[in-house]
Amino acid sequence: MSAANAAALELRGVSARYGPSVVLRDVDLSVRPGETVALLGPNGAGKTTLLRSAAGLPVGVSGSVYLGGSDVTRARSHRRSRAGLCLVPEGRAIFPNLTVAENIRLHGRSGREAAERVFEAFPILAERRSQRAGLMSGGQQQMLALARCLTTDPQVVLLDEVSMGLAPRIVDEIFDALQLLARSGVAILLVEQYVGKALAMADRVYVLDRGRISWTGTPSETSEDDLMNRYLSVDAGS
Repeated sequence: MSAANAAALELRGVSARYGPSVVLRDVDLSVRPGETVALLGPNGAGKTTLLRSAAGLPVGVSGSVYLGGSDVTRARSHRRSRAGLCLVPEGRAIFPNLTVAENIRLHGRSGREAAERVFEAFPILAERRSQRAGLMSGGQQQMLALARCLTTDPQVVLLDEVSMGLAPRIVDEIFDALQLLARSGVAILLVEQYVGKALAMADRVYVLDRGRISWTGTPSETSEDDLMNRYLSVDAGS
């Protein structure tokens, strides 16, 4: 595959384990530039492990990972980050004792211009740039975690439950920012608890169940009710 036609992110035959426990089994997945892909599945399906495997974080992994057509399977997380991949993990990875502006400067590689673009995308962060991050609301901290990622000029963004515990208005603001990001050509792989939100934003969907891809398609080929009944409910697959 030529670089011009390469997926922004591609996993080929990826399996992962924690000690003796196999968490992912022979997963194939791809995200094209400017595409938003939703990764859905019940609790314990392996979604977070898949994101960590793509990001190069410590997991026992086999298979291959490609960024923009380049094989990064053996590259550690910091090298994948430099190659344009950014993970926004569940749990708001920020420095609570630093100010908003310091958090952004510390994470970014593109200087003041990138920081100002982030402040344009999240005006509330601009208003609070001198405030300690730990004193902000949970929603504002999640915005900051995403903003820190955006200052690296990523080509691929991995998001793990960014809406967890947030008010609907804040969730809407974050999803609006993600849509603008995708329109700029960034590839997005989104793990999301709100299935309806994910379907409204995604170009394609993968359903992960017990470490395997059980379904993939477009939102037009399914519905929230269908996914919940067939794959995501407590009784599905039992």
